[in-house]
Amino acid sequence: MYGIVNQSIQQLIKTEFGEETWLNIVQESKLDITDFENHEVYDDKYT
Repeated sequence: MYGIVNQSIQQLIKTEFGEETWLNIVQESKLDITDFENHEVYDDKYT
């Protein structure tokens, strides 16, 4: 899946709840990616 979906979710969370909340979500989810790029293709496990 293209990163535009993930980046949209990321930006929504950061705008509404702040950077700290986003980083907490990343940490709790055990993601190895903290920022998504629009045109990058990501495995579905990240969505």
